[in-house]
Amino acid sequence: MSKKRIFEPEVANYLYKNGANLIEITRDKKNKDATIFIFEQNAKLNELLAQRTR
Repeated sequence: MSKKRIFEPEVANYLYKNGANLIEITRDKKNKDATIFIFEQNAKLNELLAQRTR
């Protein structure tokens, strides 16, 4: 299983609400205020990311 790391909460929220598989939420070790959202990288995630950037 391949993973995709997302750093922007707004993008992560959009992906999660539209059915992308959220695997894990962690804190960034370098920047304590940042959160990393880890999604399963599959066709659904790639499609949602493509729609988001249009």
